[in-house]
Amino acid sequence: MRAKTGPSSTPAWGSESSPRSRPSASTRRKRRRAWIAPPAEGRRSGSLRGVRIGIHVGHWEGRPHDVAELAVEAERAGFDSVWTSETWGSDGAVLLAWIAAHTDRIGLGAGVLQMPARSPAAAAMAALTLDHLSEGRFRLGLGVSGPQVAEGWHGDPFEGPIARTREYVDIVRSVLRREAPVTAPGPNYPLPLPGGAGKALKPNVRPL
Repeated sequence: MRAKTGPSSTPAWGSESSPRSRPSASTRRKRRRAWIAPPAEGRRSGSLRGVRIGIHVGHWEGRPHDVAELAVEAERAGFDSVWTSETWGSDGAVLLAWIAAHTDRIGLGAGVLQMPARSPAAAAMAALTLDHLSEGRFRLGLGVSGPQVAEGWHGDPFEGPIARTREYVDIVRSVLRREAPVTAPGPNYPLPLPGGAGKALKPNVRPL
């Protein structure tokens, strides 16, 4: 669940009716605390009749302590998870590592890591690392993004996104299972590279 603004009389920064100047850091912190109100006595705010509620901090554009403080407040209020995303600026996996260092219990979700930004093996490596750093709290989400990000930012073809996703996810799962050296026939992500000098490998980090 994305954090929302408070009363309608206080427009969100950047909306058409808001002033041009950005609110002070103190004001932003107060608003964040208002967004994440403590749960009523005897009731956990992160669950509602079996429904798990998370908070999405989006892609980071502010100060690192702002997002860390928001995650800490969400954990204190009983939220189930905190999620990040990425476009063509901040890295979603790195931001989750920062949040992991400031929290103890809340789940950490990538919603989503861009497939064009990383090879399948690199995405699996990030997932393994984050899962260990967070002691099992990490949740991996993957997405194809869109032509602007895939081709305009990463220089990666966007054509055939469904087939690429299937192939990508199969490799990630093979890495995370760690049952044998990872091989894949392609055509988008052949492993090992046909005609290359490298051989098939399996990760030297064990999944939790």
